[in-house]
Amino acid sequence: MPALPHWHHIIHWNPDPAIDIATLNADRSIIPDSGGFYAFTADPGPLKVGKVLYVGETVNLRNRLPNYLHRDPRQTRNRHKGALFIMDYRVRISDDKKTFVRWSLFEGDYTLQRDLEAALMQFYQTRFNHRDRDHMLD
Repeated sequence: MPALPHWHHIIHWNPDPAIDIATLNADRSIIPDSGGFYAFTADPGPLKVGKVLYVGETVNLRNRLPNYLHRDPRQTRNRHKGALFIMDYRVRISDDKKTFVRWSLFEGDYTLQRDLEAALMQFYQTRFNHRDRDHMLD
């Protein structure tokens, strides 16, 4: 793995190991009711460069993550591209017991949060994030 960037110490991923989507669908109260980052992977272990499916940020994890937990896009009003990529991955390639999510709490400056999200995408070379990467942190 490449050397960790200077901003990496700000992010503390929980839970460890990550929780599979089937478990979250059974008990969504596990998801924290606060802002932060979230990452989807096909492995419950630590995040690895090139192995992260999707990274996102939100002002409320408990409100955002359920958008990714549906198996059918018709079951949600949200048409977020990232959620649709994760739904497709779970249905066509994997399943809910083999798709994992973890989060890192972050309550701070929203501009910094967005910049950190972009930096996470770049560092982990996420599979399904396709955002303009011009404003990433060095």
